Amino acid sequence: MNKLNRKTIKHGFYSGFFYAIGMALFDYLGHQDFNLWKFIFGLLFFGFFTGLLIRPSLRKKNQRRKKID
Repeated sequence: MNKLNRKTIKHGFYSGFFYAIGMALFDYLGHQDFNLWKFIFGLLFFGFFTGLLIRPSLRKKNQRRKKID
């Protein structure tokens, strides 16, 4: 697995995790029960799409870095 794939997966996981935590916090503050499936869905769904969206910018950044070296 190359460096770009690892960074994309890490970014997707972290952004999905923080999104799912935020949504769980809003549910908690709204006096709703914690729903594990909703948490997992938010983590995977949001994380996957943010990973896809950040990939082109990571690729450009990596190309610029290679061009400088």
